[in-house]
Amino acid sequence: MRALRSCDAASGPVSGSYNGGRGLPLTSRDAPVRAAIEALADEIDPGATCAAWNEALAAPCYAGPPSWLHGDLYGGNFLRDARRASGVMIGG
Repeated sequence: MRALRSCDAASGPVSGSYNGGRGLPLTSRDAPVRAAIEALADEIDPGATCAAWNEALAAPCYAGPPSWLHGDLYGGNFLRDARRASGVMIGG
């Protein structure tokens, strides 16, 4: 991830709704997240989940230069060497 973040992103695509909102401030996801919390209220602790979400919303937005990010970090996209992550797949 450090190598990805160190690549020049000045001429890369900008954040936006066309890419699922990746790279946009979390506030742009507030309404759908709160709706999901409400819909899952019988399966999760909505109070704790809202508290965690509110804490995330209170974090400062990134104000640095353009930066690449990986918008789909889940176990299936990690490369492993024995029991350690050795890389992450990017691209489509």
